[in-house]
Amino acid sequence: MSNQGPRALDSASTPGLSRRSLLRMAAVAGVAVSGGAVLSACSDSDSNKSVDVTLKLGGTPDAFPYTEMPSADERAKSPVREGYAVALQAWLDKNPGVKFSRINQDIWNADAMKAAIAGDTAPAMYIGNAVAQWTVSQMTIAFGQGLVADVAGPAKKHGYTDNLTPAAKPTSDFWTAALDGKLPGLLYETLGVGQGFYLRKDLLEKAGVQVPEVGPDWNIDKWREIAKAVTSGPVRGVAMPTWGIWPILNQAGVTVVTDVPDPKSNWNVRSDWTYAKPSLLKALDTFRAMKFEDKSVLSDASFAGKDDALRDAFVSGKVAMWLANPAQLFANPADPSSMTAVAKKLGKPLEQVITWVPFPIVEGLYSVDSKVGGAMVSFAPSLSKAELDKAVSLHAFMLREGVQLSADTIYAKTKDLKDVYGASPSGGKLPVATVVPILNGPKLPGSLEEAYPGDLLKGFKADLARPAGPLREQYAVETNPGPPNKAWDDLVSTLHFNAGADVRGEVDKAVSTWNSQSKGFKSAIDDGTFKKNMTNYYAALDAYWKTNGPDFHANTFAPFYANAVKPALA
Repeated sequence: MSNQGPRALDSASTPGLSRRSLLRMAAVAGVAVSGGAVLSACSDSDSNKSVDVTLKLGGTPDAFPYTEMPSADERAKSPVREGYAVALQAWLDKNPGVKFSRINQDIWNADAMKAAIAGDTAPAMYIGNAVAQWTVSQMTIAFGQGLVADVAGPAKKHGYTDNLTPAAKPTSDFWTAALDGKLPGLLYETLGVGQGFYLRKDLLEKAGVQVPEVGPDWNIDKWREIAKAVTSGPVRGVAMPTWGIWPILNQAGVTVVTDVPDPKSNWNVRSDWTYAKPSLLKALDTFRAMKFEDKSVLSDASFAGKDDALRDAFVSGKVAMWLANPAQLFANPADPSSMTAVAKKLGKPLEQVITWVPFPIVEGLYSVDSKVGGAMVSFAPSLSKAELDKAVSLHAFMLREGVQLSADTIYAKTKDLKDVYGASPSGGKLPVATVVPILNGPKLPGSLEEAYPGDLLKGFKADLARPAGPLREQYAVETNPGPPNKAWDDLVSTLHFNAGADVRGEVDKAVSTWNSQSKGFKSAIDDGTFKKNMTNYYAALDAYWKTNGPDFHANTFAPFYANAVKPALA
């Protein structure tokens, strides 16, 4: 994915858990606070030097990534909140003088956050991916624009950098390499997988349909076949958010073979979808046939931006498949909208009711952005040195010692590993530092396989095992803001909701609009550096897809490389 061309939703960082449902589905009990109130947990230790620091916590309706100390009532009702409280108190004991101030700030809204950052009213910590519109390339631009602080120094000081797990280190290394040793944030989630579909096994079984096996046969045609077979009466085959068009475009090669190097232009890149069109048009035609002919897709304009509503349709049995990343496999069992709650309602183990599979492939291609995307806690650039130090210290502690304290507390109370896995350092239930650990150190009371037996994790592990491919940002980092995404967003909306749309004409219009807009933007990368680095990038892509997607390489990438890329970089 790149900022130069159409945007893609990556990873673990995409709003497959909808942005606000990251919290809402996770919290066992809401934290009732009044805007602006300053709270502090008492400390019985004065062995550490006291530094008077107040960290502003933002988020609406709930604070994230960290919230204040839960009340006694909340702790009594929720083992997860109790685990968080124990961990947070341990950090406060080590950091006397630190207080929290709750502010009413929507951290999921990029425009609102940019305004708050510019006005020095932003919370101390927020989700950098949201500010960067959930794309890898926009994060480099956000850093260049001063929307997030460099935390490389305090990250090393507080043991984050030197204790990264093998799963998390590539993501951190990617950012420090791309930004000359600087770091735009610290991970809070690194699933290392992309988007996929939750499946209701009971609804598939009722329709006489087998759960698809992850592999070459799990393609877009099989997806349509299953969705159509399950659609009957009030039940639809699949729930698709508006952004769900992007995984389809990604699997058709849009983020690989549509950005043509153009060093003669101001922006160094032009958009040309010629080489992606065969698989792209097939994929789009299939999706639109599902929606407008088969009537197997639950999605209309009323669901735009309401991922929670689509999840709820899946939970209630109105659809058999739901597009999202696998994070909600590990959601809090006490949440009535969790996957575990569905199984409990049916009186069956979770693994007998729910599973998850990666997005179906198109011509052997799958998106690889998720391998380094990660979801990050970023820090306000207006923080003082002392404030930044304490904020980074908090996150590093909660990912290591905090995970251990929280897990031990939760398991002691429930004896259920499902309550442990996915318990976030903020006191919710997200796959943070447990499902895919971020820092070395914590020893959990049981394995992930013990918590989720059977084939529940089969699709997740299959996607996790896919090799990471090269990204443009590893070779050329663009720090200047580029053309807006409106042309692509309009295209996605039209394809999703307009039954009479001319697909080919709409694609050509979007490409033309974006190319026209790009003329008004100047790349920060000089032509010589761009040519050299892009030559290396495309050579790496060529080798990667030759091995990992031979059909896609032969049919799509090789012609694009020979006829569009090489002449432009000669």
